[in-house]
Amino acid sequence: TREILLRKGENHFAFQDVAQRAGVITYTAQLIASADENTFNNRLSAYMDVRGTPAVLLVEGKAGDGREMRSMLRAVGMRVETLLPAQMPLDAEALRGYHAIVLANVDADALGEAAILALDDAVRKLGRGLVVLGGDSSYALGAYRGSALEDMLPVTIDVKNRLDLPTVSL
Repeated sequence: TREILLRKGENHFAFQDVAQRAGVITYTAQLIASADENTFNNRLSAYMDVRGTPAVLLVEGKAGDGREMRSMLRAVGMRVETLLPAQMPLDAEALRGYHAIVLANVDADALGEAAILALDDAVRKLGRGLVVLGGDSSYALGAYRGSALEDMLPVTIDVKNRLDLPTVSL
């Protein structure tokens, strides 16, 4: 909080601040004047996204599915939190604290519709990154076909042109 003196015309003020934590920091300027009867326009807020150490949420289909990915991410200095699908947050706001989410061999049914919608919001609206690692419980085998999870990926789960498949003889 700082008290300032306003002059007639345009006024500019600079300040410095050191962020104590990573995440979204909100700054608010408020004009308090004794003779002002219309205070509805006396406040303005702005925010800044302080990056800090990149945080990654690693969701493993089964414990250990993301072990190698976790090791690689930590080796380059990222903070990694590991969860199972049942522990996945059910709203995008809870995912705001992560810069990226990695699904390591995760079945869509194990995530559930609410978690998939939260993930979709985090990716599309909050700009969080998404990496999906394959395995025996992901993509087509993990029930991604027709889900919002399939829509987020740059691949399709189904074979698009079955007529182009070569014939097989036994």
